[in-house]
Amino acid sequence: MNFTTRLSTPDIPRYPLAINGSLDWQRVVIDGEAREDQWQCEFTLEHIPDAHIIVPSLSILKASSSDRAQSPFQFEVRFRSAEPVILQRVPADDPSHKATGGSDQTISTHIDCWHTHQLFDQLLVRVTVWESEMPQDALLTISYRPLNLKVEPPSHHHSVILSPPKSISQMDADKAIRQRICSPTALAMSLSSISVDASWQRLVTMCLDPLSRAYGSWPLAIRAANTYGIHGSVEVIYDWATVTQVLDHGVPIVCSINFSNGKLTGAPLQQTGGHLVLLYGYDEKTAWVLDPAAETVSKVDHRYPIDEFVSAWLHERGAAYIFCRNAHSLSN
Repeated sequence: MNFTTRLSTPDIPRYPLAINGSLDWQRVVIDGEAREDQWQCEFTLEHIPDAHIIVPSLSILKASSSDRAQSPFQFEVRFRSAEPVILQRVPADDPSHKATGGSDQTISTHIDCWHTHQLFDQLLVRVTVWESEMPQDALLTISYRPLNLKVEPPSHHHSVILSPPKSISQMDADKAIRQRICSPTALAMSLSSISVDASWQRLVTMCLDPLSRAYGSWPLAIRAANTYGIHGSVEVIYDWATVTQVLDHGVPIVCSINFSNGKLTGAPLQQTGGHLVLLYGYDEKTAWVLDPAAETVSKVDHRYPIDEFVSAWLHERGAAYIFCRNAHSLSN
C-alpha cells in the first residue's frame, strides 16, 4: 500500500504537492496539567501492511531571521496498549534522545523512519514540539510505501528539464568529512535552485547529528532549510507522476539512492548503501542529476540512464527531500 498525507497551519504557499488538511495542535497534558512548553498533534494511519517504511516529517518556520532557534520535536507511534515506539528527537542533544521501543517482530526504528514487520490495523502517529507558543507556520507529512517496490520509468511522451542548479562537489570539503556530506551538499544545490543563497558550510554544520556523528539525517536537512524561511518535507515516492508534478512546479528533488556495484552507469561511486543526489529533470532515456560525489565541480552534472536511476532511487525506500519555491526566504 502507498499513502501520503500533508497537514499544515494555516496554509503553505508554493508547496508543489497537495495539502490535505489542517494541523490541530493541542497542549500536552501530564497528570491533568497542561504543559506550557509542549505541543502535540496526532494522526491515525489505517491498515499498514508489513515490510513498509513510514516516514514522518515536520517543517516549522519562524517569523523572522532574528528568531532562528528551531524548536525540538519528536515523533512516536502507538498501537493497541503497547509502549510507544519513539524516533530519535530532532535535534538529539544527548543519549537519552535516542530512538526507543519496538522490535524486529513489530515495528522498528531507523532514526528517520519506521519499518513495519507485521500488519497493523491502526497506528497512532504523534509529534511533540517543545515550544512555548503554538507553532503557527508548520507542515506535517506522513508517507508510507513498501520497502521494496517496482516503479516503472516515466512515459516516453513526457519530459521535464529544469535549468541546472549551482554545482557543488562534496570532495571540495575537508578530507575528514568529504565522503560523508552528500546530504547537506545536495541540500545546498537544491536551495540554490529556488533562489536561496545558503552557506554550504553552514548547512554541513547544521546537518551533523550529534549522536551518530553522521550528516545524512533527513529531518536535520529539512530543519536546516527552515532557517532560510523555506518549507520542506521528506516523503517516500511511489510513482513517477509525483516526480513529474514536483518538477513541473520548477522544484528539483533531492533523492536518496542506493545501488550495487556498477548498477548506475557513469556514477562517481561504484556502489553505495545510501547517497543523496539532486534530480532536476528527465527525458525518455535520461535522468538529469547533480551528483555531489563527483571529484570536481565540473563533473557534478550527470546524465544517468533513466531505468537505472529509477531502480537506484525508487526500488528501495524511495525517500526524497521536497521544498517549496522561495516565497519569503530569510537572509543569511
